[in-house]
Amino acid sequence: MRNNKLYIELNEKDEITADDQEAAYADGVVLDQACAQKWNRDTCAVAALRVGVDSKPDSVATAGCQVWVCDGGIEETARLRDEQPEATWIPRIEIIRPDVRYSFQNTAAGEGFKYYVPDTAALQRYSVANSSADLEKSLARAAELAFLAVWLHSIDAERSAKGFELDMVERARLFYNGILWVSGGATTLNHVRCLGRADPRACAVVPLQFARIYGMQQVKAALVGSESALAGDAAIEAESESA
Repeated sequence: MRNNKLYIELNEKDEITADDQEAAYADGVVLDQACAQKWNRDTCAVAALRVGVDSKPDSVATAGCQVWVCDGGIEETARLRDEQPEATWIPRIEIIRPDVRYSFQNTAAGEGFKYYVPDTAALQRYSVANSSADLEKSLARAAELAFLAVWLHSIDAERSAKGFELDMVERARLFYNGILWVSGGATTLNHVRCLGRADPRACAVVPLQFARIYGMQQVKAALVGSESALAGDAAIEAESESA
């Protein structure tokens, strides 16, 4: 049974309008502290508040929200959780696929030339951005520290805009059985639909602008596999192509 959740990510640059009443179809919004003070919480529940490593959560911004997201990595989030155990903490880590390295392979006697051979370990490995840690060890550590959820943001997927990094999600499941929040790369409803099919417990985090383009109801329907999303996706994409 699917238990996918849809979260809408907002930041202080987003202009919140009356049209965002449709946000009620999402399972919650993720806000930074600046945006939290102007968001109408009657429109949609606040799923989580993003806080900086060095900043103390503002009492106004955090009112009614007990889930806080930290960009500082697994260990830093654990430290903040120890200092402020009243909240549920979620580490957010940015993931990259390392560049493939090539090397000369030794040749058999008499061949007279060498081959460039890719490092196959790099092809199957994801790393944490700006860190020497890899995805596997980071998630194993998150499980050891009993984090209920981890947010994985794929930098490569965001740049390519061709869908969520599903291989990353599949790889993550080998080391972590908690809730995965996934972001980066979604530009069509089918991208969201594929994430829901790949992992029935994954939570999609999408920008406000993406949710506005397709409609938050349709995005949620695509994620959980509702057939009503299929017609909406085809109609919207056909309209975009003809424009």
